[in-house]
Amino acid sequence: MQSLKIAVLLAVGSIVAIPAWAQSAAPVGCAAKVQDIQTQLDQARKYGNRNRINGLEKALRETRANCNDASLRADRERNVAKHEREVEERRKDLHEAEAGRDPKEIDKRRAKLADALAELSQARRELQR
Repeated sequence: MQSLKIAVLLAVGSIVAIPAWAQSAAPVGCAAKVQDIQTQLDQARKYGNRNRINGLEKALRETRANCNDASLRADRERNVAKHEREVEERRKDLHEAEAGRDPKEIDKRRAKLADALAELSQARRELQR
């Protein structure tokens, strides 16, 4: 009998907790994009940056009017693919520099590869939003 009460309380508690959890989830797609723009707009207003405010207000209007989650995802997938190609090119460049054995050139190519990898990582994070 005691275990039945515990089971019922756990079930009721989890049902009540689901709506709170669902509401606290971070927005995705266009909703996340609108939220990001709104956050930047709030900052620009806080500091009175009129040019930035004008640009962000325009971006917000256009996003609200034209953004849809499917096209946004497709854009982000294209961006990831572009950065993947860039990483492959940078790896090829590094390999060629290593064959030439010039330490300065190798360091330069490693830095460019690191930058390309960072950009790819950012593009992949954006894809998940």
